[in-house]
Amino acid sequence: MTNGRADRAAEFQRRGVPSALMDDIERAHADQRLFVSTNESNTPMRDLLTALGYAPAGQVDRLDPGDPELFFVRLPAR
Repeated sequence: MTNGRADRAAEFQRRGVPSALMDDIERAHADQRLFVSTNESNTPMRDLLTALGYAPAGQVDRLDPGDPELFFVRLPAR
């Protein structure tokens, strides 16, 4: 049996929406450092941030038990 919510979410995957959203944000703030965080368990977001050139910037433990919050930074465009 499938989960209706997961089925609906799957139809929107791999369409570049997160990349497009990040691109809009980056263009609007090209002269600023951008910080983004995600849970360690969120592999798709971590992969996206790495692909977009974000660098690891730190970690906060104990926000979600057993799933650290990872922070990433993008430096201003030069």
